[in-house]
Amino acid sequence: MRTRYHHSLTLIPLFALFLTNLHLFDAQAQDRALFWLQDSNIYRLDLDTGDAQSSPMALLPDTSEWETGFGLAIDPVNHMLYWHGGPKVRDTENNPFPPNVYRSDFNGEEIVGLDFFECGLGGVTDLELDVTGNLMYVLIISDCSGDLQRATLDGSNKEGEVIAVIPFEPGRMTLDPLNYQMYWTDSFFEPAIQITDLTTSITSTLINVSATDLALDLKQSMIYWTTSTEGNGKIQRMPLNSGEVETVLEGLNNPSDIALDVDGNTMYWVEPDSGRISMARLDGSEKQVITSGLNNPKRLALSFENNGVPSTGIHAEEVPQIAQWSVYPNPTQSDVTVSFTVPESSPVHITVYDLLGRTVATLTSSQYAPGNHQANWNPTNTAPGVYLVQLDVAGQRETRKVVVY
Repeated sequence: MRTRYHHSLTLIPLFALFLTNLHLFDAQAQDRALFWLQDSNIYRLDLDTGDAQSSPMALLPDTSEWETGFGLAIDPVNHMLYWHGGPKVRDTENNPFPPNVYRSDFNGEEIVGLDFFECGLGGVTDLELDVTGNLMYVLIISDCSGDLQRATLDGSNKEGEVIAVIPFEPGRMTLDPLNYQMYWTDSFFEPAIQITDLTTSITSTLINVSATDLALDLKQSMIYWTTSTEGNGKIQRMPLNSGEVETVLEGLNNPSDIALDVDGNTMYWVEPDSGRISMARLDGSEKQVITSGLNNPKRLALSFENNGVPSTGIHAEEVPQIAQWSVYPNPTQSDVTVSFTVPESSPVHITVYDLLGRTVATLTSSQYAPGNHQANWNPTNTAPGVYLVQLDVAGQRETRKVVVY
């Protein structure tokens, strides 16, 4: 149901120096703004030089009715915000409604709930959007314990497909749509930055480092992250094809979120303990505070239409062809049936993997005519646990989990 809310604005002090010196940084397209979560609300700071509104704006209509959780993402093409949270209302038995993923315009109006995920969202840790592909990714560590889920931006893919089961403790993530990979922070056994291949669901370690948040510069094939060791907060970076770590900035106060404007040669980061957001060149030079006096800001996001991220080859219009398949019963302790639809004559491969990427069974590898088909798997001699069923139709891949008990 679509409901329109009218918002009231809450103003927070801003360093006037920021607007004076903004011309030092390369200007991007119009409607340049920063967004972040704070005080159960979403705040917006316009960055355009000469903008009359020079203080952060609170976007949600009433914080007594709404609260934000974890996760904030931007669709700059359609000027939409996506966030995790929900209304502070209760049902007839005085139970709170579960948090959800919501969408609104850049002014916090036209709020729509996207209720399509198959697991509880109390443990959402991050959101990522592939705007070109019209896809959303949600990282969850609650009921689903390390699930990466995907759906279309409007929530039309109601099944909330689980595309990867991450066998660690995920924190924050960032998407590489060019190579169809997700990078994410892990704090389980040993702090690390992990990579999950979205076509195979296989996870590997990029580097063992304690990272709070991370961002990609795909033009220079670099990854940036924030970290803090013994009170010395740093922003570091590393080429994706080597392990040579460079410290770009240090002496920061527990920096958390980071966002890159690659085309503008600018990075932004949050120091929540100091209540400020700052910016600098990508090499760490020309550092300056752009707003302060904030109350524990988090989840920084940019509205810029071109942030240096190349287009992906994965598009939402391709998803329904692959998504017309199911694995049942699930959970199971007997035969599993994989039902799938082939829109046109295509080679089909169905493979079962364990969480380490080892092949458990190949269910089919044949040419199929258009129509509905089935393949079966008998896991009676398989150890109990979580397994991944991968469907490959004419080179397009999707993976779903199945639990054997």
